[in-house]
Amino acid sequence: MREGEGMALYTRTGDKGETSILQGRVSKADLKIEVIGTIDEANSFIGLAIAHLPQGEAKLKGELTRIQHHLFDCGTDLSMKEAESGHLVNREMVLFLEKAIDNLQEEAPDLSCFILPGGTPAASFLHVARTVVRRAERLTVALAQKEKINPWVLPYLNRLSDYLFASARVVNHRAGYKDVPYIKGYDQTNKKEEKGAVHMKKLTFYHYPQCTSCKKAKEWLTKEGYALDPIHIVDHPPDKETLRRLWKQSGEKLSKFFNVRGSMYKELNLKEKLPQMDEEEQLELLASHGKLIRRPIVTDGEKVTVGFDPKTFAENWTK
Repeated sequence: MREGEGMALYTRTGDKGETSILQGRVSKADLKIEVIGTIDEANSFIGLAIAHLPQGEAKLKGELTRIQHHLFDCGTDLSMKEAESGHLVNREMVLFLEKAIDNLQEEAPDLSCFILPGGTPAASFLHVARTVVRRAERLTVALAQKEKINPWVLPYLNRLSDYLFASARVVNHRAGYKDVPYIKGYDQTNKKEEKGAVHMKKLTFYHYPQCTSCKKAKEWLTKEGYALDPIHIVDHPPDKETLRRLWKQSGEKLSKFFNVRGSMYKELNLKEKLPQMDEEEQLELLASHGKLIRRPIVTDGEKVTVGFDPKTFAENWTK
């Protein structure tokens, strides 16, 4: 590499199956390389999840970016010689994850069973990252049985998989996707219908607590016997693809999803500008500004109603 050039993408030094880490040259088949490579794989899936998060998820993006740096620190520590000091991963990094997990669990719905990984693209990639981190943790356990490593790497990886699980659930919750519970003996269970069982149907309820229409809708649905999964539409607006799905399922014009009585609608002069915008531009605008979205939005995953109208509610939500 000539002076003034950046880092070379290829060096030809690994053509015979060896690579360089802090402790020196090692085989690419070495367990330590397998661990570091698996951590890198997890890091890449986290990057993919970040790329699919909606614009309003600045805090979660910040946490995940910080974690990406931490994972490089894990790889650095594991590439050191056995007796070497100056490790990067420490107790404070583990505590950071524990606090973040606690915050996420406060927002996510209560969990009483195993759930299927999936949901939005961002949540799905977080689930994939979680499973790769679990694999990295297992490999790190095997490495720790062979040599002395930084003792904080294992707790960090352990908490990280929990964090990724919790964050995937919150991402789905904010987008209006419900957890899909694992059903033991699914094929057999599906053949039998439970007789006499009474289930309280659950609806996703995008709302604004101070909104009068939201309060009336909540009262109406509660009296009808529904359980509501509330999502604060201003703090956690649905992303563009979720809005597209809600719009298509509602059968309404996209313009009906705009809060035409709100101050932001007037400030942006949307009465004149909206007719000039295409559907993609309108969806982008709604996803970027929760205050612009008409509320409440109610959905069971198939049907969708926008706003509160007693007649519409009676047609769609009367049991």
